[in-house]
Amino acid sequence: MIHTCAFYGSVPANTEHEIDVIPDDVLTRTANTRFMVPADYARIASAVTYTDTNGPAPLVYTPSLEVRRLKKRIIPINAINDDGKTVNYDRKPVTLVPTEEISVIVKNTSTSASRPCYVFLNLGTFEPVEAEDVIIVKASGSTTLVANQWTSVKIVPEIQLEAGSYQLLGFIPISANCIYARVLITGQVARPGYPGIKASDDYDLKIEEFEERYPFQNCGVFPHTAIPEFQFLASSADSSEIVYMFLRKV
Repeated sequence: MIHTCAFYGSVPANTEHEIDVIPDDVLTRTANTRFMVPADYARIASAVTYTDTNGPAPLVYTPSLEVRRLKKRIIPINAINDDGKTVNYDRKPVTLVPTEEISVIVKNTSTSASRPCYVFLNLGTFEPVEAEDVIIVKASGSTTLVANQWTSVKIVPEIQLEAGSYQLLGFIPISANCIYARVLITGQVARPGYPGIKASDDYDLKIEEFEERYPFQNCGVFPHTAIPEFQFLASSADSSEIVYMFLRKV
């Protein structure tokens, strides 16, 4: 299963340094910019970075990658999202060594401007699911988010779920300035995450894009009496959240 973690920093002009780990109560931080690789998640399944247009390509660093001379830069697939940030996706998995430290190094080649940079690492192994009878459930929340931190949001589905257990196959998180979000399921350590979209976007279009871009995966199972919470990471204090959940009854 996947656990999503995050790094963030504003890199001054013409400098190169490690950006900070966003506090995560699943991971053990060894410094503000590093955490220890957990044994259960000693693999980068994919990575995503958000920077300014023409921004830097972050480098993921660990001692084992350095010994193997693997330069894990997040550059393969490039797109521009609605607020002008460059979005890079890397789906070339690499294995790590449990308990080694991991950090992200960002170089800003601009001579005049600092550049904000977000990096999300999906640790572990994707568990693809070929599902039929998938339902899409819209849910909403009204938590005031803390900028550039994971903030837990309680959501309320717009329809009542039939009694039983449900497998979450993926989700689309939405708020005015959402960068990313991950799911928090009771009794489950892993917190899989997905890129967020702005509240002004066309929801139907984004659902179609989601189904094309992200294959269904096992994000966890929950009973109808324990709807998951979602941890949002946004660039400002949004106070209205929407989540589209892709579910199948199990």
